Amino acid sequence: LSKRMRRIEAFISHNWSVPRYKKFLGLCLVYNFKFSVAIAFVLTVLVSIGTASGAFPLIHDRTEPTGRAAFGCKLLFVPLFFGVFFFGRTFFGYFGHRGPTVFLDKVCIHQVDMEVQRRGIRKLGAFLNSSERMVVFYSDVYLQKLWTVYEMASFLTLHPVSDVTILPVFQAVVFSSGLCLCYIYNLSVAVLRMFVDNRFVMYVFSLSATMSCAHMVRMWARDKEAINMRLSNFTVTNCLCFNESDRPVVYHNISALMMASQVVPNGTDEEVALSAFDGLVRRDLPSAFVSVQRPCAFTYAQLLVIGVAADGVKALDQMSSYIAQGRSAQSALARALFHVLWMTALWPLAWFAIQQMASSFLSLVGWQQKAWLLFTVLLVGLPFAALDEAALALTSVAETSEAALATMMALIVACIVLACMVIQGRCNCRCRRRPPPNHQGSPTNDGTEDAVAGTSAMQHQSSQDPPAVDSVIYGKGSGAAATSSGDTTTLDMELNIGRTGGSVGRVLMSI
Repeated sequence: LSKRMRRIEAFISHNWSVPRYKKFLGLCLVYNFKFSVAIAFVLTVLVSIGTASGAFPLIHDRTEPTGRAAFGCKLLFVPLFFGVFFFGRTFFGYFGHRGPTVFLDKVCIHQVDMEVQRRGIRKLGAFLNSSERMVVFYSDVYLQKLWTVYEMASFLTLHPVSDVTILPVFQAVVFSSGLCLCYIYNLSVAVLRMFVDNRFVMYVFSLSATMSCAHMVRMWARDKEAINMRLSNFTVTNCLCFNESDRPVVYHNISALMMASQVVPNGTDEEVALSAFDGLVRRDLPSAFVSVQRPCAFTYAQLLVIGVAADGVKALDQMSSYIAQGRSAQSALARALFHVLWMTALWPLAWFAIQQMASSFLSLVGWQQKAWLLFTVLLVGLPFAALDEAALALTSVAETSEAALATMMALIVACIVLACMVIQGRCNCRCRRRPPPNHQGSPTNDGTEDAVAGTSAMQHQSSQDPPAVDSVIYGKGSGAAATSSGDTTTLDMELNIGRTGGSVGRVLMSI
C-alpha cells in the first residue's frame, strides 16, 4: 500500500479515536463521489432505455392511469452508486488504475518497529511540506488532540488556506444516510402504490424522513457552535495526547516552527513559543473552517445527487414507462419534468429552509426540541406540499398543451437559478487566501537531526539516488532566517534529509 514518492497529492489528517466507518465514508465522499455518480447514472439510464424497449417488466401501480409503472431505476440507482462508492477503487485497481497519492499515518509510519516509528513521527514535517493539499476529517475531538492541531497549523504555515479541504465526518454520514432514506422511501412508496392510491400516505412517509434529516442537521449545528468555542479558547497545553511521551516531541517541533516562521525570535523559551502557537491557531484556523461554518451543510452537487436518488430516478422510470406503453412523448416529457423540478430546485430549496430553521434555538432540548423540529418540518413542508400540488396540476395541463410545457421548462430553469444562488452563492463563503510562502532553502544532507522543513526539499538533488522526501522535520532551526518583501514573507530554512521507515502511501479508498 505504500512506496517512496517525491510529491504527495494529499495529507490525510484524522483522529484515531473516530470510528473507522466514518472516516471511510469521508474518504469515499472526497475521492469517489464524482465517478460514482457518473457510473451509477449512466447504468441507470441504460436500465431506463431497456425498460422503454420492453426488456424489463413493469409493475402494478394504482396511481398511474394505465395501472402500470416502471421500477428499475428506483431499484438500482442507489445500490449502483454505493457499489462504486465503496468498491470502485478496488475494482479498477485490478486493471492497473491507481488511486491518488496520499499520506495516511497507518500505512506511512512504521507500525511494528518502535524506533523506526519514533523517527518517522519526529520527521512528520517532511510529509506536511511535501503535500500539495491537506484533507481534514473533522470530528468533535479534532481540535482537542495535540497531533491533529499541530498538523493543521503547520500545514497552514507552509500553504495557503485554499489548499485545505475540511470534511466533517458527520457530513459524510448524513449524506450516506440521506441516500439510504431516499431509497427506502421509494421502495416503500412503490409497494404501497400497488395497493392504495392515497397521496396523504406518501406525505406521512415524507414527514418521517424529513424529521430524521432535521434531527441530524440540528446535531451538526451544535458541532459547528463547538468549533467556534474551541478555536476561540484554544490552548495547546490543554490538548490531549494519546501517548504522553509524544508531547515533548510535538512541543519541540512547535517551538521550532514558531522560530522558523519568525513568529518568535530564535532562542525563545518553549513556553513563549507555545503561547505564540496558541495565537497562531486562533488567528489562522478559523479561516480554514469557513467552509464548515457555511449555512448549508452540503454543496449543490451533493444535494443534486440526493435529488436524483429521490426524484431523478422517478423521472427516468416515468419516461420509460410511458414510452413502453405507447403514450405520447409530450406526456412522458411533462411527467419527467415534474420530477426534474423537484430534483434540481424544490428539494435543494426545501433542504436549505429546513436546515436554517432546524439550526435555530439550539438551547432547546428534550420535548421542546422535538416540538420545534416538528414545527420546522410542518412550516416548511406545507408550502412545498402546496407547490407540489400546483406543479402536478401544471404537469397535467402540459401533457396536452405545448404552451404549458414551455412554461414548465422556463419555471424549472428559473428555479434552478434560484437554488444555485441560494445554495452556492450564499453558502460558499470565499476564504481569505494567503499567498503561499516562497521557500528558498539550502538543502543539506549531513545527518543532523535538528533542522527545519522547507519546500526546497523537493529541489534536493543527490549525486547518487534522490532521497525520499519522508524525513524532513521541524527542528531547532538555528539557521532559519526570514526576509520580508511587500506583503509576502519568505523563509529560508535548513533541511535535513535522511531515510526513515515511513514512506508515502498510495492508498486505495477500499482499505
